[in-house]
Amino acid sequence: MRTRCVIAISTVAVMVSFVLLCSARQQSLAFEVASVKLNRNPPPLTTRAINLDVLVTHGRLTLEALSLRTLILVADELQKDQVHGCPRWCDSEMFDVVAKADDPNATPAEIEMMLRTLLRDRFKLVSHREQQQRPGFVLTIGKNGPKLKLAKEDETSSATKTDSVRTFQKISMEGLVNFLAASAGQPVVDTTGLKGLYDFTIDLTPSTANPQTVGGGFPAATDPGNSFFTRLSLAVEDQLGLKLQPKQVPVEGLVIDSVEHPSEN
Repeated sequence: MRTRCVIAISTVAVMVSFVLLCSARQQSLAFEVASVKLNRNPPPLTTRAINLDVLVTHGRLTLEALSLRTLILVADELQKDQVHGCPRWCDSEMFDVVAKADDPNATPAEIEMMLRTLLRDRFKLVSHREQQQRPGFVLTIGKNGPKLKLAKEDETSSATKTDSVRTFQKISMEGLVNFLAASAGQPVVDTTGLKGLYDFTIDLTPSTANPQTVGGGFPAATDPGNSFFTRLSLAVEDQLGLKLQPKQVPVEGLVIDSVEHPSEN
């Protein structure tokens, strides 16, 4: 009996040590070199999907003219309305970040951890998380199934737009729901179960996706404040085989306790 107890205690000790080691490694992950500069002439703001695959090449992260809020969104895989307590300059000032990981094969998850470390070190960011139930949308698979094309392995990720067409290449469902959430101004939760990377186009031409009224809780397309998202939700259902449904959704928000302007490089 004593031997069994010793073995059990030893096993638990090994497991605890392993967990602590993994946790310490996650907390210590940092870029080998990193530059953070205030961008004094940012380009005009445009709607775009935030997808880390677009931003990382061989362990090198390049972010241009992004606000502190957007940097937090990328680092923590959050949507815009999930970050609370940001100071006014959190959205008004834009920053350029160029950083290089020691390992050129660093995974997106590891790059995100390194970006979180950078925000703590350079912006002195201190935050905590809170769970809330909020009005939003869930993204589900439509009755006739998804109409998505799997991306090829040798493709590069991109998200581009024209006046009425949004073209996505090698994008995950995370990238899509982030784009939808930014357009809706409300959280969007992915319940499709789709784990791949896809190529797809969303055509928002009014003649193809703009009836006068919409069911399922969406506002009338004639409402000037909601017509874009109404057309978008209809296009997603018709062209992608996916459906947005209004619903109270659980949202884990990030509350900013304190933050400072970044330190000089």
